[in-house]
Amino acid sequence: MLAGLGEAALEQLEGLMSVDTPEWQSEFARTIAARGREEGREEGREEGREEALVQSILSVLNARGLTVPDSARERIENCRDVPTLETWVERAVTVAGPEDLFT
Repeated sequence: MLAGLGEAALEQLEGLMSVDTPEWQSEFARTIAARGREEGREEGREEGREEALVQSILSVLNARGLTVPDSARERIENCRDVPTLETWVERAVTVAGPEDLFT
């Protein structure tokens, strides 16, 4: 079927079928794609913030010469609540031991 088309028609068809250009997308599709990209960036920022807070807590405890038991390290590393992590960073500066972060 394609063999019967002229070169100009083939180029036109290839242009219509191309997926590497946004022209084929509707306004709705562009809006949804943009929203997905933004949500992805926000998730990435939030995960980065969580990781930075976790590292801050562990660094402060380490700098103070406190040994962090595996159970405390696991609890800190698995926490995904930014306000809680922020509180733990503040507490890490003054607690007697890592277990005291959680009280």
